[in-house]
Amino acid sequence: LQLQNDILDNYFDAYPDLAGIDTSNIPDSQTEINSFNPVTKILMNRVQANSRAGRIVPQIIVLMMYYCIYALSLDIFAGDRERGFLTKLIMTPVSKKTIIWGKLITIGVMSLASTVIIFLMMFLASWLNFSNDALSLIPFGMLYLPGQLIKIFIVALSSGILMISICVWIIFELRKPEDITINLQIPLVTILVELFAFMLRIDKTIFIEYLLPIHNTMTSIQTIMLSSDKTIYLVLTVITNTLYTSLILNDVLKKEDYK
Repeated sequence: LQLQNDILDNYFDAYPDLAGIDTSNIPDSQTEINSFNPVTKILMNRVQANSRAGRIVPQIIVLMMYYCIYALSLDIFAGDRERGFLTKLIMTPVSKKTIIWGKLITIGVMSLASTVIIFLMMFLASWLNFSNDALSLIPFGMLYLPGQLIKIFIVALSSGILMISICVWIIFELRKPEDITINLQIPLVTILVELFAFMLRIDKTIFIEYLLPIHNTMTSIQTIMLSSDKTIYLVLTVITNTLYTSLILNDVLKKEDYK
């Protein structure tokens, strides 16, 4: 009501003069807010759309990012070792750590680029979902501010590096291709279970969730999308993922035998 009295009434009076439109013959019933200001429709849908998207989009981001890392790690590390190409690389004058870091960075850049593309596709799908059916996984009108996108990127980056570390550690701990594949699929199944759990949960996040690697990423991205995030929890998420990454990578780089 305050918005109607303070802003909209004056807006209705000023717009026809500004646009040069004669509204003397137009009934009041034909004057609608959306006819003059389409931004209103976007903002009205944004809150509801972001709330619904927060139940599914974070899990899809993490799921697709891990799947990309999983596939790349199998080929770049396990595949090269199986083909004997990794042994040939290690025999070159380049240090082992340099070779490993080069492969890690390659996986990181490719998986991160794929994740950004997937997010953009979901954003596009949201704005093409004109029917906005209640059963739609991605609702119409999903819209995030630049600050939110930067936070999502930072949190996803910390989680992506951790996922790469886990995949590489599993590959070098095991020898048989079938054992490697099965163990790499365990996090994938876990993320799938969490996807459905997040869709059904009705309670709020608790502190301990930000200390659980990968899970904290989904939790943090969800709070960002709901505009209920707290900086301290986002920092805790990044620190937790970085700490686990350091421990795992340190163990991987200490290995003497990558063959």
